Amino acid sequence: MRLIRAQFILVTLAVAAAIALAACSTIDPPNNDLLTSSIAPSTVRKSICVIAAIGDTFSVQKIGVTVFGNVLDKHPIDAWGIDSAVASKISTRLSPRFDVRRIDYPVGTFLPVEQVKSVLSSDYKDHRAEIRDIARNITASQRCDLCIVVTKSSSMYSNTNQAISGLGILDNSNLLFENVFLFAIWEMRVFDGKTFEVLAHKRATSQDPPLMAAIRGPYRKVDKTWLPAPGQVAQSARLRNATAELVAQSLDPVVTELFTIR
Repeated sequence: MRLIRAQFILVTLAVAAAIALAACSTIDPPNNDLLTSSIAPSTVRKSICVIAAIGDTFSVQKIGVTVFGNVLDKHPIDAWGIDSAVASKISTRLSPRFDVRRIDYPVGTFLPVEQVKSVLSSDYKDHRAEIRDIARNITASQRCDLCIVVTKSSSMYSNTNQAISGLGILDNSNLLFENVFLFAIWEMRVFDGKTFEVLAHKRATSQDPPLMAAIRGPYRKVDKTWLPAPGQVAQSARLRNATAELVAQSLDPVVTELFTIR
């Protein structure tokens, strides 16, 4: 009986180890060594497929003094061409060394992995494995040595338990202070185009020191005149241009860090 029980425990541990090992394949690596090795100068010229998935919606969000003052509205901004600009900028930066092309995908493909929830929420979910699977399906008919996937990410706002995500504008003003921020929270992963192992990962960061940043990601403080009227987000040239600039400025250092061979 003890032998059977011992065997059962060993089998259970083996299964658990296998599951853990499989899960590890979706964990972002702690550094860029895998990607650096893959693109070493001695390797042949590689093809890169780019999937950009941050520019479909723009959030107009308010965080009030209490939860009853919190508001979140999302507005379609496909016409701004943010994703096309992201893919074009990546291509411009990397085309001297790689064959780069943008991969299109059906509208709403990344909707299941988008959420605006605090990591402290009881229903918070990590979507890294789902992002990998979506990217794998999108590029199934393509021949990509590497696959760059740019997706929305999220950030806690200041010292609150409220989260923001993707592209948008946040109003946290009160009777004493005017706190309005334009933000672009996103991250980049580079997958092996065949195995879809994560080779590198980098979040876009703020230029402010981490301890002083109100938002963990690119943002700029604006004033209340930037807050759009209902239904006027897509028509706002000021929001469009400033958001595109915020994304572009934050894209360069991420691409540089990931694809610089050290």
